[in-house]
Amino acid sequence: MKKLADSFQHFMNKKWITTFGRFLRSFINHDLFILFYLVICLINWKFQLTYLAIVIGVIFLYLIIILDINRFRLVPILLFILASIRLPQPSDYLWPAIIGAVFVLPITLFDLVKKPLRLNNQILIGMIFLLIAMFFSIINTPRLWMSILGVSTMLVYIYIFIYFFNKKQDYSQSELWLYLAKSFTYFGILILLETIFFNFEVVTDNSFISFFNWSVVDLGWANTNYIAMIYLVIIPLTGFWYSKTQKHFYLIIMLLIEIFAFILLISRGAYVAMLVSGLPFFIVFFTDIKNKVAFTQKSLFLISFVLIALLIIAIPTGLVKNFFAILNSRGLSLAGRELLYRIGFNVFLRYPLFGGGIYTSEYYLSLVSTSVYYHNFIIQTLATIGVFGMIAFSYYLYQVFRQSLWKCSYNNYIFIIILGITVHGLFDTTFYNPIIMIILSIILPLMLEKNVIDEQNREELTRVYN
Repeated sequence: MKKLADSFQHFMNKKWITTFGRFLRSFINHDLFILFYLVICLINWKFQLTYLAIVIGVIFLYLIIILDINRFRLVPILLFILASIRLPQPSDYLWPAIIGAVFVLPITLFDLVKKPLRLNNQILIGMIFLLIAMFFSIINTPRLWMSILGVSTMLVYIYIFIYFFNKKQDYSQSELWLYLAKSFTYFGILILLETIFFNFEVVTDNSFISFFNWSVVDLGWANTNYIAMIYLVIIPLTGFWYSKTQKHFYLIIMLLIEIFAFILLISRGAYVAMLVSGLPFFIVFFTDIKNKVAFTQKSLFLISFVLIALLIIAIPTGLVKNFFAILNSRGLSLAGRELLYRIGFNVFLRYPLFGGGIYTSEYYLSLVSTSVYYHNFIIQTLATIGVFGMIAFSYYLYQVFRQSLWKCSYNNYIFIIILGITVHGLFDTTFYNPIIMIILSIILPLMLEKNVIDEQNREELTRVYN
């Protein structure tokens, strides 16, 4: 083994290898890397390819680990690859995902265990409790393979959390926060580009507003509700990025575009979530702004420009009228959801302790609905993993909120995100959604723990008194 390691090291020390390695490090650490992989995933999505995004993503993963580049350069790969899926059947991606996992798991596991593992995180403990509850729910499942898949996906979320929780110790915390925020902002750009392309494909009546109708927006990997959930994450993180740099006012334009796209999705649950989380977001965001006068002046100019555009374009063409007509037709009622809730509650009454089995909601709903979730995370929890699972989930959610309330700017923005997702989860199943759970497994490990915050406060007091 030592001889093999020495041979590898000798190969890596060759001049042309080191030169090429420096070029790759420079490229991957640059924003061009994010844009390059964004284009790859957009092509993969547009032409409904299977392997392009996965293969290139795995190649970059190996390069990042072998060249010892900041591991958080994996974040855009993980995010964008989710948005590259568009084939009609999710099963079409089963073998590509398995093959990708075969290549990814060994090298990331080796990279993870090079140092002693840190597992002392209460959110992680909550996730493990959830995993145990999911495992016990298999006792009652009518579809064993689906529940095994549910347990397996929870293992993936836990693994991602552990990986990033351990790797954050190797880098500057503030740098990681900014890169994470940047990655999610570009993720929002990718989603917007996909929706624009999709608009050109499906809208035939030249009505822009009809594209944002419930029955139309389906990007393959996400529909209207899922996209709205993701924007509840992206918008606060874009605001966080600007608040920490305050140099690039184009980020405010990006923020307005994201809010505009979010509004046009016409997702009733997301609207309520934004109303609840919007005020805390504005307070935290505006508090972080240093030159409030200059920021307010620029913001008023942008808002004036938007209002003029509404007066000149949106109102005369009927866009605003059609928008409110669609919104009014949906309202905020739970019409169509009561039956889902009733079925979920009946499943819970039948299997109160451990639930009817994780990933079984589609099975119980299939006779009356095409829905795969109960569209309420409380009903979803009770029906699938029972009282035992509800206790585990409550502990998990409590720890997330508890840590997000500790005095730290990044933690505060995470609080806004979790608040929005929780409120939205009363109308839809945000938690347990694979996309949202992967996103949470990326952003939650970067929250500062209380002992770190206390240490920083002590250092600050020491500087003041000295």
